[in-house]
Amino acid sequence: MISLFTSMPYTPAVKSPRRTLILRLAVLALWLVAVATPVFAADSLHWDALRGRVDADIRSWELRELLDSIAAQSGWEVWAQP
Repeated sequence: MISLFTSMPYTPAVKSPRRTLILRLAVLALWLVAVATPVFAADSLHWDALRGRVDADIRSWELRELLDSIAAQSGWEVWAQP
């Protein structure tokens, strides 16, 4: 008869220190990306004339900065009256 139970106690697998370090660094990297991305995210304007699309995140730009970026990326002459 074959027994499914053994008299040896359960011993969990031993994790290598290198594997533990890699896992901890991966968790730290993910945490830094999640926390630091909104802080370091710069305002941006991407003009895609071929697709007729503009993607913009311009929360802190002044009007002059925005108009200069539009002019540089679109090739337009942008005029504004005071």
